Amino acid sequence: MTMNTSWRVICHLALTVAIGALLTSNTFMGKHMQYFKLTALAALALAFNASAQEVSAEEKFMQQQNALSKKYTETMTKRGLFEGIVPAGQEDKNESGGEERFLEKYQRSIEDMKAKTDGDGNLKGIGKTNVDPNKVAVAPDFLETQENMLKKWTAQFKEKGYLDGLDEKSIAERTQQFKNAAQLTAQQSNAGLAREIKKEFGLDMDGKSAFDAETPYEPQRLKGIFISFSMSNTAIREAMKVAVSQGAQLFLKGMHKEDTGIHDTMRRLRSIGKGLKQYPDVRFKPRYFEKYDVNVAPSIVYSEDDKFVTASGLMNPNWAMRRFNEGALGDKGVLGDTLPVEEKDIRKEFKDRFAAMDFEGKKEQVVKNFWKKKEFNALPEAKEDARWFIDVRGTAAKDVINPRGDKLASAGQVLNPIENMTTPLTLYIFDPMKPRQLEWVSAKYHKERPLGQSMIIFSRLNKEKGWDHLNALRKSLGQELYELPSELVRRFNITHLPVKISTDFERNLMLVEQFKMEN
Repeated sequence: MTMNTSWRVICHLALTVAIGALLTSNTFMGKHMQYFKLTALAALALAFNASAQEVSAEEKFMQQQNALSKKYTETMTKRGLFEGIVPAGQEDKNESGGEERFLEKYQRSIEDMKAKTDGDGNLKGIGKTNVDPNKVAVAPDFLETQENMLKKWTAQFKEKGYLDGLDEKSIAERTQQFKNAAQLTAQQSNAGLAREIKKEFGLDMDGKSAFDAETPYEPQRLKGIFISFSMSNTAIREAMKVAVSQGAQLFLKGMHKEDTGIHDTMRRLRSIGKGLKQYPDVRFKPRYFEKYDVNVAPSIVYSEDDKFVTASGLMNPNWAMRRFNEGALGDKGVLGDTLPVEEKDIRKEFKDRFAAMDFEGKKEQVVKNFWKKKEFNALPEAKEDARWFIDVRGTAAKDVINPRGDKLASAGQVLNPIENMTTPLTLYIFDPMKPRQLEWVSAKYHKERPLGQSMIIFSRLNKEKGWDHLNALRKSLGQELYELPSELVRRFNITHLPVKISTDFERNLMLVEQFKMEN
């Protein structure tokens, strides 16, 4: 027998046993299933051994297996287990006229066989158990024990304060507080007040966030404590702690009576709350004092939409929130010690101060004093002529790219702005407080009438007559004048006046010429 014949024998044997195991896998269990699995494994082992034996041994083995297969087939046929199975090529036509494939008919026959076997009671008790898998190895009181342990741990955590602020209501309160702050920030855009307003009212970047003038915005939910400086510092500090722990705000009607500005009052509050881990949200809200008719402190409020609960003599806004949730709305009266609110309505305070301000006078005063406070670059008068060149080249610290994305220069590249200039630049710098220099610049400028760009620059003005002096110079020279910057003095090594600075395109340098003033 050839090697190819041996492999055909092996395949025939494996297929025979595999079909037998497959046909019985869905209908037999227990020892029958084990028998066929062992048969399949043995057959495969024998088949591989057979391929290595002599030709006579292979033929003898094949005869034995054929006999075994024939006997197996006869037995299964007698039992009716092959009913409905038709080999390939002998298919019947189905109702739709198409040919039913062998595997589809085989599958249906298996299902029919299983139903028949189950109906005869042959599968009774096979593969079934009375044990509930959900209760296997679980003690009857397991869940109850776990629940008790969880309750015990929760109680210990609460006692130690580990769970403070983690309940749903506290989280919801803090979330709402942040939402209100976000809405307020989105709807308000407070511009900085001018220097004189800061001087009069004390408003600065720290204080303006605490001041909320009349605004149409009303938070959907309000939780706060009304305080007054008529209360002791200890009581105000305690109100700060409560406000932080309960997610509430502190409301003031106005500034402390001894303070001249809002920043003074805010500084006073920070001093009272010094050392606190978290500083509360303090607001000037005279409108709330009016709306809820609050005239004494401390008082509390909790409101949602147009419904509210208020009470005086308490510093526990959570109490007002519980009354609100119970439906007990309105003012609950005085429930503890109180003191009168002594602060003046901050809106009225500002209104009175604005009315007393002379804005036009303030404006005139600022303009008038502008030159008096000015620091000029005063330089001595030149006693000799001199000239020197200035190399204005510079090294690019990084790539220079214009808005269109064009790369104008690379990092480290040496640049000379003169190379890119299309017209000359001429600067005349003088001291208008020196009559000879005034004559010099007037004659020089009008005689030369320089091409390109030109500028007349003064080093100083008469501080007492600043604006009048400048206007007179403009009229005399018929040109706009500019103040001498310190950077120009340093960069061009200017030590005496007057000087003329001009571009030298031949050398790609800036020429500085100093002129001696005759006695």
